[in-house]
Amino acid sequence: MRNVLDVAPDKYLCKEPEYSCFNELCIIYCSSEAHYIHTNALVYGGRWIGVLIRNKPYISINIYEDVYRSGVFRASVVVSDMGCKAFLYGRDILKESIVSAHPPLNNPVAVIDNSDNRVIGVAEPYHDVYKNIYDLGLFIRIMK
Repeated sequence: MRNVLDVAPDKYLCKEPEYSCFNELCIIYCSSEAHYIHTNALVYGGRWIGVLIRNKPYISINIYEDVYRSGVFRASVVVSDMGCKAFLYGRDILKESIVSAHPPLNNPVAVIDNSDNRVIGVAEPYHDVYKNIYDLGLFIRIMK
């Protein structure tokens, strides 16, 4: 977070995170903030700090949103309406769907909806596309 988003991790992460898994997806959260909250509600309640997918951690949409409130977008791609729709169905982002990009771009990036500047997921650069790592639609698909 320090190198990529240029923020102090201590401000956004807890000292002793925990996680709960649904198949290959694990939700990382701060146990001190999650008393009596059902694990499914952590995603929608805004208390999660990341996900663990195939043993690799990724920052949560909530953390990206908190960081971007300052108005400085780093490590992100802003995507057109068509690109957003495809991404929320689990598809990758093609170059022609990118409205703007904010470096660094050689690591996981936040995917931002062009219409409202909200983060809708995370992608990683892979050849000529940004590969969908997770999106808001994933949680609906997994937890239905």
